[in-house]
Amino acid sequence: MRRLITPFRHQLTLVTRPSITQCSIYRPRIGIMYGMSTMVDPVDTLQHYRHQIQTDITSAWPSYEKLKRDEPETWQKLSREDFVTIRAELWHTKQWGVEDLVLEIIEDMRKLDHQWSILEYNDYFMVKLYQSKYNDILNMYKGEFQQKGIPLSVGSFNVILATYIMVGDTQSAAELVKKMVRGDVVPSIRDFERTMRRCMPHNATIVETAKALISDHGFTTTRILDTNLIHLFGEKRAEDVRRLYLAQKSRKLDLSTYGILLRGFVDSRQIKVAQSIYEDMVNAGVKPSTFVCSTMLTVFTHRRDVASAEKIIQETLKNGHELDITIYTQLIKVYFKARQTAKAFHVFNEIQKSPSMKLNDVGFIKANDHASAAAVMTDMQKLQLNPDTITFTTMIEAVLSSKQPSSAQESLQMLTTAGMRPNIYTFNAMLNWWVKAQNMREAERTLDILKSPPYNFHPTVHTYTNMLQGYAETMDLPKAMQTFQTMLRSDQKPDRAAFHFMIVSFLRASRLQDAMVCVKRMRAMDVNPTKDTWMLLLDECHLRRDWVVGAEVVQELDASGFVLTSDALKRAYQSIKNRCT
Repeated sequence: MRRLITPFRHQLTLVTRPSITQCSIYRPRIGIMYGMSTMVDPVDTLQHYRHQIQTDITSAWPSYEKLKRDEPETWQKLSREDFVTIRAELWHTKQWGVEDLVLEIIEDMRKLDHQWSILEYNDYFMVKLYQSKYNDILNMYKGEFQQKGIPLSVGSFNVILATYIMVGDTQSAAELVKKMVRGDVVPSIRDFERTMRRCMPHNATIVETAKALISDHGFTTTRILDTNLIHLFGEKRAEDVRRLYLAQKSRKLDLSTYGILLRGFVDSRQIKVAQSIYEDMVNAGVKPSTFVCSTMLTVFTHRRDVASAEKIIQETLKNGHELDITIYTQLIKVYFKARQTAKAFHVFNEIQKSPSMKLNDVGFIKANDHASAAAVMTDMQKLQLNPDTITFTTMIEAVLSSKQPSSAQESLQMLTTAGMRPNIYTFNAMLNWWVKAQNMREAERTLDILKSPPYNFHPTVHTYTNMLQGYAETMDLPKAMQTFQTMLRSDQKPDRAAFHFMIVSFLRASRLQDAMVCVKRMRAMDVNPTKDTWMLLLDECHLRRDWVVGAEVVQELDASGFVLTSDALKRAYQSIKNRCT
């Protein structure tokens, strides 16, 4: 047995290359083994090999070596997808020695006349960077790669940039970043760091140099600056964004950039920073958009700053923007927060006069006390307006959150005392509150109360969906299944949300096959899954490496006519599909 000792990133791992007898693979024919003289159908060998590398990562390389050595005719029938799959499996092992193996595989592709795509060039560049063979990278990039006119990908750009930095050619590195300003690839600090963690995990200097180059030569373009801000906020790196902004604030930024900064810092609960950036924006003469207006109203609500809220509304209108229902709702929230109830009701009444805005479109404010919420509900009843589920949910949440009842009966008494007449919307809102608190015991009691005298209400789709969501979050599959069956028996057609929570319940109970049955039933009832549902299923198939169910998911997704617009969903879909064909 030949042995190669290759270092794992955090420990030493022994990688062995088994002998022929150890690599013997059972065939789907009785008595047929590798190394025997019995005639074997090459097609069976190829199919069995494909199945093996998809189900057993550790055997991927030994099986490949054996196939190449002992059955060259079958080896020559490997497709491009086969080579892509085995490389993906090798990278997945995360063993340090796989770089050499990946390089051997892409060289084998050339021997079999498989033309390299950007995927193969990416792997070549990354392997060479890890091996510190910078001349090989530059020779390939300046020669064959550019001669073929292949556009750089994010990965190849990061490697070439790192190579220029490592050889001390900062001028070429800067030119490369400038070149990307006019191309489709966006130089990204986050993406560069990810590539370096894979190829040069202990080199912090190169990351700092790349940051400076991208900042100096890339952030002059709004598209690149905005993309980097979104990436960093997405990784909860608000402090890095703040430092980046301080380096850029001396120049006038685009409105979209200010919008991203404001929303990011508000979401990160850094209200003072957001306020400071907004002041910089005003001083720079940049006028607010509806997006900026909506974001800053959140800040002004927190600060109870009515004057600033009214001013930004005026500025937004002055710039020709129309205010939507969300902005009006936030303005009402500002008034309630500042205890200016009269102004809040004035805005509310103005909304009702507009034919394009109806009360049922409003996710109303979360008042700070039950008296305010009750007053609004009473005013609605006087106007003979019927609030929808969202309105009731947000209002009742305000009442219950302020008093924190300990039981369903107590919460009902609070609402009655506040002057809210119980109806099915009220009970659904109460259910929603208990579900959010993950108190399914009181949610169940609320359900019992609404069905009992003197109310005798019939549960709606929203009622059952609330319960399904609660059982999914508390991982109570038996009760979720029971609720779903009760829903069907009551002639209530489950909506997409109900099916989604049922599928989540199955997945959390490690019952992928049952989740797939649920999807098929969903489609049979002319209810199509959402992007989130498809993503959950594809991710679960990939996590469990269950390509059989994965093929079913792909088939159902194709048959549904669902249009893939999310890049993440496209990658998950294609990854599963490649393994199932």
